[in-house]
Amino acid sequence: MNYVLKKEDGNWKVAFDKATIMNMATEKMGEKGINLTDSIGKAMDEVKKLDTDSLAEAVKEGVKALDSAGKLLEDLKK
Repeated sequence: MNYVLKKEDGNWKVAFDKATIMNMATEKMGEKGINLTDSIGKAMDEVKKLDTDSLAEAVKEGVKALDSAGKLLEDLKK
């Protein structure tokens, strides 16, 4: 794997900013024959097939579960 280096205050450091990491990931995926644009397009097609009412209900249930877990944690702190 190739790393991008940036000079900072006279020292060389590995660049871990979002753009650099995304470029590295895209490069690696290309080496494996994976086209990022095609993969995202396929994922979006799958998202479009989702039943939004069911998804909304699942999100509501998830929020309720998180609220309950948060309350339990608060009770444990007491």
